[in-house]
Amino acid sequence: MNNQYDREEEQVEYVFNVNTFGMIEIEKESIPTTEVIVNDAAEKASKILNVDLKNIDKIKFLRMYLALYSMCGYHPTDRSEGDNMMRWWLNTDNKHLGYIPANYLHHPLQLDEIIRYLESFINH
Repeated sequence: MNNQYDREEEQVEYVFNVNTFGMIEIEKESIPTTEVIVNDAAEKASKILNVDLKNIDKIKFLRMYLALYSMCGYHPTDRSEGDNMMRWWLNTDNKHLGYIPANYLHHPLQLDEIIRYLESFINH
């Protein structure tokens, strides 16, 4: 599967520190690639929503998660309440979509439809 970040090379950052003897030490640190960042974010979102990411486009999944979060995930005093609301929405039959969204995250066309539906609430 070709992703937009397939050809991305690992980037390296050099950190210069002065040790206790006044000598400069150079440390090499890897800067995470886009793929690593996307995978980590998708993994965290999937744990919150209790979703298996197998065969799901991670970029689209993150778009869906962000739209869902902006619609019902934020709770000013209790983060778990917002997480519960997002899980409830995802696993409840949606009359407008005509299906339970969680059951169709693995289907690209339905995932696009879910994203459009959620984003329509953000833009209005």
